[in-house]
Amino acid sequence: MKTFIFRFLVIALLGGCFLVGFNNCNALAEDNAKEQAINDFNIDNLSKVIFEGYSKRQGFLDTYLTCLAAARDNVSVCNNLSKDEANLCRRNFYGFHRFFSELVVMGSVTQKFMEACQKQEGKPTAVDCRKVADSFFAQDVAACDNSISKDQKNDCMALRLRDPKYCSKGDKKCTGRVYYIQALETNDVNKCNEISDEYLSMLCKGSVSRDESVCKKCKSFRNFFEQYYPASKDSFSKEADRQPVE
Repeated sequence: MKTFIFRFLVIALLGGCFLVGFNNCNALAEDNAKEQAINDFNIDNLSKVIFEGYSKRQGFLDTYLTCLAAARDNVSVCNNLSKDEANLCRRNFYGFHRFFSELVVMGSVTQKFMEACQKQEGKPTAVDCRKVADSFFAQDVAACDNSISKDQKNDCMALRLRDPKYCSKGDKKCTGRVYYIQALETNDVNKCNEISDEYLSMLCKGSVSRDESVCKKCKSFRNFFEQYYPASKDSFSKEADRQPVE
């Protein structure tokens, strides 16, 4: 009898039930299964119809997929989103990830940079892009005097000097870009946490780390699983393939 009790307690302890209480054992197992499902989640494994139904209708995955596009350095990941979200994903992929990654990480005017630069608002020419790159490398703020407004001048100076103190008061877009550059320059993904906007912060983390698992830590992605993760032993992707799409 004593041997039986001892074995029972050892098994319970190893399973985590002894520590959390037997009534919570099933909940613990479900949480572990959910975390495993999140780790195993891969958009490439979901059927196109099901993935479109969940991502485009609910809009939970725009931040995750934009981050993933940066982590993979592949803009085609944006194609999994609805038209408007996909366009936003592409703009930020080229406007932040590709634009700044090539300038900061590669440290030269690459073909990828020129492609990203010429996709910016206003469709700058190759000559314009070369001037932007040269002044960025030289940290030359003289070019900022040609800015249309004070805010644009402040933004220009902040980016070239990599210092958010030059941003206009309350200009979170400006400070976000500066912290993005700082994160790339120092290869420190924690710098991305300084960016208040989660969408840009996660894009920054994907760009700096090139680690797909980082993208799964965004709040909207976790909310996606909270709503759709099935209370079963099946993986999310298998369960999702059996769900009807409205």
